[in-house]
Amino acid sequence: MMLDPKKFTEIDEEYAKAFAQKVEASPYAQLLGTVYEEMRLDYARLRLPFRSQLNQSAGAVNGGAIASLIDAAGVGATASDSALPMRQVVTLDMTIQYLSAAIEEDLIAEAVVRRRGRKTINVSVDIEGVISKNAIAHGELVFMVRDCLSSTLRHFESSLGRVGR
Repeated sequence: MMLDPKKFTEIDEEYAKAFAQKVEASPYAQLLGTVYEEMRLDYARLRLPFRSQLNQSAGAVNGGAIASLIDAAGVGATASDSALPMRQVVTLDMTIQYLSAAIEEDLIAEAVVRRRGRKTINVSVDIEGVISKNAIAHGELVFMVRDCLSSTLRHFESSLGRVGR
């Protein structure tokens, strides 16, 4: 069952668009085809469009593609607080329960931040089939917050106009 995004606080639309464009431009995101559909405070929704290239030999979407979708959705939820300075997050732990096979349909991932700490952020992600409405997978993630900004992250921040905030 998908969540009602309106229950989450809206964030700056320009920030959300810029974040989504940067992430979607990465080579791995382009390989998978993931698309950010919505970001709100502590919430992100992504779509993984169906492509037969993502299937495993039995005809279902490969678990690795689903795991990547879960991770990407979690990153989106952690980055959704546009009032905070952009920080780098690293996935420390990811537990996935695969619930049913995804056969020839787009997948939707919804990620929700459950707890924001100084050093870690806990996120839950649910994946649902767009056509079947089946629960495909559930993930629980822990991200480590890195205080030191890499040159790549500094460049990303400057492109969003967020350096010095």
